[in-house]
Amino acid sequence: MLRWILCILLFLDYCAGSSVLVPPLLAESHGDLVAKDELLRRINTNKYLTAFPIDARVSDGIVQLQGEVPHKIHQTLIAALAANISGIRAVQNKVRLMKPETSLEVSRVLSEAQLLAMAVQIRLYRNTRLFKRPIFIDVNQSTILLSGKVSSLEELQDAERIAQSLPEVQAVVNILSVE
Repeated sequence: MLRWILCILLFLDYCAGSSVLVPPLLAESHGDLVAKDELLRRINTNKYLTAFPIDARVSDGIVQLQGEVPHKIHQTLIAALAANISGIRAVQNKVRLMKPETSLEVSRVLSEAQLLAMAVQIRLYRNTRLFKRPIFIDVNQSTILLSGKVSSLEELQDAERIAQSLPEVQAVVNILSVE
């Protein structure tokens, strides 16, 4: 609400021809806003996170994550997403686990295949060469299917190696394309 009031005041002042300085405590840097927008975009387009209300605040490159998720793996996935965004230099993960009864209801919906796909996705996000690549993960029993695009043969091999590194994975079908 305060941000809207400041925006309106700045706009009215601009129309009147004068200049107003926004107090430093109320202004967010452009880099922080860009990092926050990118993080929220990634969270809201991630099929494992889109159902949960997650909030992010970025100040001086430090992101503070808040919200509730049903499973520890969701917390880890959000932190891995945040850690690899340009402009974010530290992550304070204050995302809480849902109450046990709520968490149990949501966790029943999560299959072992989904948990395995999320584990692979976390590892891919932690790789500095792969975290921005559009790599999609599907699981059929304990076989991982990787699809999407990478920029080199080395990235393709890295993605396959990362997926294969989980003990639960018996096979990896890699149909990633190199652009």
